[in-house]
Amino acid sequence: MDILYWVIGVLGGATLLAFIIARMNAARAAATAPKLGPVTEVAGGALHWVEDGPENAEGPTLVCIHGLGSNLRAFTYALAPLLAKKHRVICVDRPGSGHSKRDGAHLAPLEEQGKMIFELLDKLGVEKPILIGHSLGGALSLRMAHDRPDRVSGLVLLAAATRPVEHVPDVFKGLLVRSGALRNFLGETFFGALAPLLGAKNAEIVFAPEPVVEGFEDRAGGVLGARPKGYIGASEDLVAAFEGSDWMREGSVKLKVPGVVLYGSDDALLSAADHGRGFAAEHGLKYIEMPGKGHMIPLTEPEACAEAVESLLEAVPA
Repeated sequence: MDILYWVIGVLGGATLLAFIIARMNAARAAATAPKLGPVTEVAGGALHWVEDGPENAEGPTLVCIHGLGSNLRAFTYALAPLLAKKHRVICVDRPGSGHSKRDGAHLAPLEEQGKMIFELLDKLGVEKPILIGHSLGGALSLRMAHDRPDRVSGLVLLAAATRPVEHVPDVFKGLLVRSGALRNFLGETFFGALAPLLGAKNAEIVFAPEPVVEGFEDRAGGVLGARPKGYIGASEDLVAAFEGSDWMREGSVKLKVPGVVLYGSDDALLSAADHGRGFAAEHGLKYIEMPGKGHMIPLTEPEACAEAVESLLEAVPA
């Protein structure tokens, strides 16, 4: 019995210590990568967003949507400033990511996130934007165009998930927690405490074969994924996307808008041949593949991504 009490005490002490460290990590992350813009309430939550571009910019507004465990700084790091030289650009933290909020895991499915972003765009007076989506943000952009083609002018899919993912990449397997109670416990304690230690190694895997960009933690907001909220939101997103992907199967996506698909040939997370080349061929979209490049092309290859956007704008009426 004494051993049992000792084990309970050790586990309790470790959990309390992990909780305290997780709180400290969350405070550090908020100070390192604070909000860059306003937060607007929508049904089911509130969305953090930023806007840039010249006054009276012509053409569709460009709306940038980031990937799993990321935030809008993935675009403000380099790509959005390039696009904002000529266009109105809005970058948004997806519901439950970055500094945005959502009321629960029931709003993690892509169709629900799309509704929340459409509501934000309505409030900002954006009628038919071009959606620029990276990774899971590409899947969300595709879902928005699939559900409401009348609300979208075109798509730019950057290393986007366009097919069901049968096997979760190793770097994300720790997020595949289906129990909400367990997910919240891990996020608020052990994962929240260990995230900064795991983050550097995970970043190397996600960026491979390219190096992690300078300023990834602060300028690109990588530190925000190390918060308990970051883990919990990313886990909810992954489970929802993994379990609700039947609509993405070949022949099921109804795409009625023009688009461009851009991929790195050496993407370590998603298959360029399947999610990129194959999807583009199925839907008659322009496809661009960059030899030797990886998954994080909005940060590592912003000029090429900007050129892809411009190539689509040439085909979309002002």
